[in-house]
Amino acid sequence: MLSSRDRVEAALERREPDRVPYCEVYLSRSFAHPLMGWAGEPDVHASFEANEFTVDEAKAVAQRLGMDNITYVLRAPIYADKVEGQGGTLFYGDGHIRTEADLPMVQLPDPFDDALYTEAESFAKNKGPYSAWFITRIGIAPTMLSMGIEAFSLALYDNRRLVERLLDLYVDWVEVVADRVCQLGFDVFVSTDDVAFGAATFFSPKVFRELVYPRFERVARKITLPWLFHSDGNVTALLDDFIGLGIAALHPIEPGAMDIRAVKRKYGDRLCLCGNVDMDLLSRGTVGEVDDTVRGLIRDIGPGGGYILTSGNSLAHYCRPENALAMSAAARKYGSYPIKA
Repeated sequence: MLSSRDRVEAALERREPDRVPYCEVYLSRSFAHPLMGWAGEPDVHASFEANEFTVDEAKAVAQRLGMDNITYVLRAPIYADKVEGQGGTLFYGDGHIRTEADLPMVQLPDPFDDALYTEAESFAKNKGPYSAWFITRIGIAPTMLSMGIEAFSLALYDNRRLVERLLDLYVDWVEVVADRVCQLGFDVFVSTDDVAFGAATFFSPKVFRELVYPRFERVARKITLPWLFHSDGNVTALLDDFIGLGIAALHPIEPGAMDIRAVKRKYGDRLCLCGNVDMDLLSRGTVGEVDDTVRGLIRDIGPGGGYILTSGNSLAHYCRPENALAMSAAARKYGSYPIKA
């Protein structure tokens, strides 16, 4: 039997491991608290920019859920109104960067400061048998959110220079971060930059290729680990671009926005697919429905390798622990190679 780390590595290389891995890019502390039976109220904060779990907590949660990975989060701050919702869910409101005069507001942690990586290095060093995933953003999502989607969209035509200057601040930062963290003992580099709605991308492929691609390409040169790209929504129009950048895996291939089976048929020889048990099912469905869904995914996406089972986004506070456990159990029940689900 392979270790979790070797199992994930094989899937990312589009090989068949001993079984389909089960991983998550994110799970909230307010979800983990009842799952683990931790005493007291969960200490949750509205932030997707800082790490929420110690390495021991992350490993304990992974063991309880039967996950093959643990995650460490380090993201640059976003300059927008932030509203904390139920369970510590973070919602971004109006962006604060509207003109060039606002750019000095953007103060990112010094990426050359060794202290920025002390906790991450310890986390990776103590990962145990798990695949340790480093989670960050490359820059287009922080740029859009820091300006606000409407202001960003208008600026693409009225003030492209402002968009470029803000995007470069983030990309320059993560270029250094990527170079450093890929030497710390992590196994997977994960970027979480949403670029799409349910129906289509936020902006045209032409804008992506002019504005985003060359900057992502700079960061890609520093990423020496398998690169997993996360975006919600329908990113079909950009898949060839992502592959050109060198990503190893795509997450979460959002149900309702994309057809994971169609993606498997067209891109399964070039991408590891990570997904995509529907969030609504995990929050309101039954254990039996979860089992059936996972069985179908493994049957259709698993053969040939290159598949990692995950939720359709994350394990949020409203997901039922019993359904998450059913998802993991189904991975073990149906996921052994050769696939017979």
